[in-house]
Amino acid sequence: MALQVSGYTEKEVVGRNSLEFVHPDDLTTASRGLQELQAGQKNQGYQSRIRTRKGVFLWFEWSGSPLDDDHFVLIGREIDRRRRAEDELARYRLGLEKLVAERTEQLRAANRELETFSYSVSHDLRSRLRALNASSRILREEYASQLDDDAKGHLDRISVSTEQMSATLDALLELSLLNHKALQPEPVDLSAVAWSIVDDLQRSDPGRDVDVNVADGLCVSGDATLIRVALQNVLENAWKFTSARTTARIELGRDAELAAYYVRDNGIGFDSAIASELFLPFKRFHTDAFSGTGIGLATARRAIHRHGGTMWAEGEMGVGATIYFSLVEKAGEKAC
Repeated sequence: MALQVSGYTEKEVVGRNSLEFVHPDDLTTASRGLQELQAGQKNQGYQSRIRTRKGVFLWFEWSGSPLDDDHFVLIGREIDRRRRAEDELARYRLGLEKLVAERTEQLRAANRELETFSYSVSHDLRSRLRALNASSRILREEYASQLDDDAKGHLDRISVSTEQMSATLDALLELSLLNHKALQPEPVDLSAVAWSIVDDLQRSDPGRDVDVNVADGLCVSGDATLIRVALQNVLENAWKFTSARTTARIELGRDAELAAYYVRDNGIGFDSAIASELFLPFKRFHTDAFSGTGIGLATARRAIHRHGGTMWAEGEMGVGATIYFSLVEKAGEKAC
């Protein structure tokens, strides 16, 4: 077979050293294979390029068996097309790995720059907010007798605005830092975390009467801090948007069919057409009646994404909303 493909006649190759036809880069491999056969060992196969009668090198796969102390049989099968395809694929894979490594390093550099920028902006803005707040407080305290109600109202609005801006900065920093926090997976009792958050919400808003239902035994594996960040933002959202209900209801459970957890409320809801936009930073759809930074759900989804999970929303205007989230659950992980 090898003789036919190479184009040589039997007379042209008989008596010649077979290594004369081997590509220089493959001499070591071919020599080792022949030595094994000469030593009486069965050769399991090796590959080398052979120069054809036309001067072109083709890839062959060789296998052989010893016949006696002085003779052996060697069979060659032409695999040039397959081998060149494999080499091309290997070069492509190497190039792709190099490109991925370069892009990964560029992304890391960009994240480092973003983190530095976030801290710098936060520091600069905070110092200005403190100065603004201090100035408004001084005006109110030292010039109270000279200020009419309109002036005091303006100072109140300045104070509220600075507090809102400070909260937005905190939320932005939390959002940016989620990408850099090293995950520390452990069993997390989601039910217990939820009740802890609800207790905090009730203490901060004691006038609310909210019917909260948290399913028992909800246990996940993940970073406890990030899981709490995600759940807190989602529950705070539900708490806020049910504030106009006489009987507000919030439920945390697990949908077995979807293999996802959910937080459902009977709040003001939203138009299902904008469901995907709910998780975009600063996208707020009820700005007139409800305060907030517009970053809560974006932060929650990023925390879930860090675990390899997903988060999505369903809702109806005037009826309520449901936020679903899934986490990658691996077999054998410890329960709570």
